Parts: sequence; C-alpha cells; structure tokens
Amino acid sequence: MSSSPLFRLGRLVLLFTMLIASLVSFTSAFTLILGPNEERCFFEELSPGDRMSVTFEVTQGGKLDVDFYLYSPSSNILHQTEKATSETFAFTSSENDSDTPGKNRYRYCFSNRLSSRTRKILSFTVRTDPLSRRNNQNVSRDPQLEAELNELLHGSKAIRESVRYLRVREATHRSTAESSNSRIKYWSIAQLVILLLVVVVQFVFLKRFFEVRRTV
Repeated sequence: MSSSPLFRLGRLVLLFTMLIASLVSFTSAFTLILGPNEERCFFEELSPGDRMSVTFEVTQGGKLDVDFYLYSPSSNILHQTEKATSETFAFTSSENDSDTPGKNRYRYCFSNRLSSRTRKILSFTVRTDPLSRRNNQNVSRDPQLEAELNELLHGSKAIRESVRYLRVREATHRSTAESSNSRIKYWSIAQLVILLLVVVVQFVFLKRFFEVRRTV
C-alpha cells in the first residue's frame, strides 16, 4: 500500500511544497534607489555554519553599474566588486569572522559614490540557509523520489531566474522608452518655439516691406 503510485505522488508533492515554502521563507527581494554619491548598507545576522547569498542587478541609471562590498562582523572586507552591473556572491558564516561568540552580524553595502549626477536603481535578493534547518531535514532517502524532486527543483529555479530576468529587461526597456519620450517631448516644444519665432520674424519683415512711407 505504501508503495502505490498515488502514495508516492502525494509524498512527492508534500516534499516539494515543504521545500518551496522553506525557500520562500528565507529569501527576500528588494528594490533600491541610490542617489548620486550615496552608499546604502544592510545587515544580516548569521550563526556559524549558516549560508548566505546576495544577488543584485542594476536596472536603471547611467552605465548600469554600482560598487558592492561585504564586511565581516569585525569590519574586514570579505568581498568587493567595483562597477558591476550584476553579480551573485555566496558564502558560509564562520566562527573566525567574529571576535565574539554567537550570532555574526555581516554588513553588505551598495555604493554609487563614483557617480556625481546620476542615480541608480537596482534590485537585489538575499537568501539565507541556516545550518540548523539543514541538520533537521530528516527526509528518507528514496533515489527515485529524490531524482524527481531534484528535477522539479531545477525546473522551479529556472522559471524563477527567467521571471527575474524578464522583470529586469522590462524595467530597462521601460526606462529607455521613458527617456526617449522625454527627449521627443522637449524637442517638439523646442520646434514649436522656433516655429513661432520664425512666424513673428516673417510677419515683421513682410509688414515693413508692404508699408507705405510718406514723403513730405
């Protein structure tokens, strides 16, 4: 009875649902606006052995590049990237990163200090994978079930990455369209002003040309 296809399908759906729920609960997505010469920092508390990954992509502004820095709890630079459009960086928290036991408080920053006039808009996601959650996953090892689950997991990741890519491309194209519309609007206004000036000048010259001067 326990090996029936219906039971296996129900078990697979349950495991996949639990996996997706755990991924969603530990993943956060944000949109950030960086002004000229601005730097924004965020903090994340991790226990030794916890995993963390940061993925970002610049969608609007200038050359679509920012600087990214990751600092350890003792304020040492663990990772830095300059003038990056997109990147994914993952690491595992270590006891050596902090001078005090317990939670490690990491700081990651996005910087737009190299730009003096252009603001940048970027989207980033932060994913944490606690060590305690990985140790508590007591799922029985069924090779066929695990293979099917991995296939579904890879498919869901591919769909999620495709959706994120399409959102970024849509934001980039929208920014380009809005910029083009603004330029067309200002150029149309300039053409109208020039046309009015030409009409006024022509009217004045024609009026002087047909004006009859009286001689005494």
